[in-house]
Amino acid sequence: MIFKNKISAVSNIKDARDALRYSVQPLVRWAQLFDAAPFPIKAFSNNSAHCMRNLKLGMICQAIWAGTLIAATSVSLVYKRRWRLDGLNVPFFTYVLYNMEIILGLLNCTIVHICCQWKRPRYDNVLNQMVSILNEFGKFGEEQDLVWLRYQFSKYLLVGGFYFVVIVAVDATYYWKVIVSVCTTGAYFVPNAVQFLSLLQYAYVVIFAYRKCRAVNAILLAVRYSLRSNFKSYCSTIRTLRKQHMLLHRLVFQVNRDFGVLIILAVFSVLVAISITCLEMYQYTHEKTLNFSTIHYVIYSALWVLMYVCKLLIVLIPNHLMVNERDLTGMILQGLPLVESKEFTNETLKFSRQVLLQKGPYTANGVFVLDLTLLVHIFGALATYLVILIQFDQSPRIKN
Repeated sequence: MIFKNKISAVSNIKDARDALRYSVQPLVRWAQLFDAAPFPIKAFSNNSAHCMRNLKLGMICQAIWAGTLIAATSVSLVYKRRWRLDGLNVPFFTYVLYNMEIILGLLNCTIVHICCQWKRPRYDNVLNQMVSILNEFGKFGEEQDLVWLRYQFSKYLLVGGFYFVVIVAVDATYYWKVIVSVCTTGAYFVPNAVQFLSLLQYAYVVIFAYRKCRAVNAILLAVRYSLRSNFKSYCSTIRTLRKQHMLLHRLVFQVNRDFGVLIILAVFSVLVAISITCLEMYQYTHEKTLNFSTIHYVIYSALWVLMYVCKLLIVLIPNHLMVNERDLTGMILQGLPLVESKEFTNETLKFSRQVLLQKGPYTANGVFVLDLTLLVHIFGALATYLVILIQFDQSPRIKN
């Protein structure tokens, strides 16, 4: 009922740009607050004074976040070296991984903060492409799709924020030290929050393309079951759908290229973080009796591991859905009945050839494939790394 009310609330929106602004507004506002998105986005505001005010506000936020992250990371590195690792058998390789987890978080934040300003025109380019796609589709599912996206991503933001609050609370009750909790929040939670908001922006565009690709397939199915006579009237429909399908593929291809470096770093940081977290769980629970403190630590570590896995799923699931829906288009075209119309046959052949040339999964700058098989490879690599880390764990630790 609430969802239907939200749809009716924007039923009077006529401009595609306004509808898209309404849909993406919650996500962009929170991303701007954490400096994970540029403040002046010209595609949404042509007012130069407004853009300059937002630009100054963005520079202030960047300075605040930069100082917070650098201070928290420096204190956390000292804390880990002097207190947290003092009683553990930490060989050099493991010690490097412990520090690399924090350094990668700082590096990810730095890249997000720089790239979102450096690639500000790319935001406008992507948003303009999305507006063009909406105009091509007309009113077919426009309002429902955009309101659905706003509702879903607002829910993701709410669930993600609640999850971060739970981890912060568990962390604070585990250490019972104010300085430790503050440094953990600055060195771990803020980088993960920035990365989470950046990946959500990426997922929004891919899911937008997936929903529109599904709309294309729905129209094709309607053509398939209503195809009886007057084939020329369907030729323009097939031609328009082919153009829309190509625009959607180009949009996903472009956003994968723009977010490629961030995705690569996210996967690498997740691999390092899960390895270290699982190693810490082994070190803490190895040959220890089961008590409240042990259970508390296992729950705390499991929450972190689940958060890292969710960051991967934010990238992989939208691509998996898009690839499946894109390939389904070819199967629907193959199922169209043969008709005695040369023009209609040529249009369907062009569409089929286009889908055939687009086959294959999307990649992150060609480094790895963005589908669910990546999870299998990561978990396989984690099992190997954990065995090696546990073996290294018995070697002498670094002396102060």
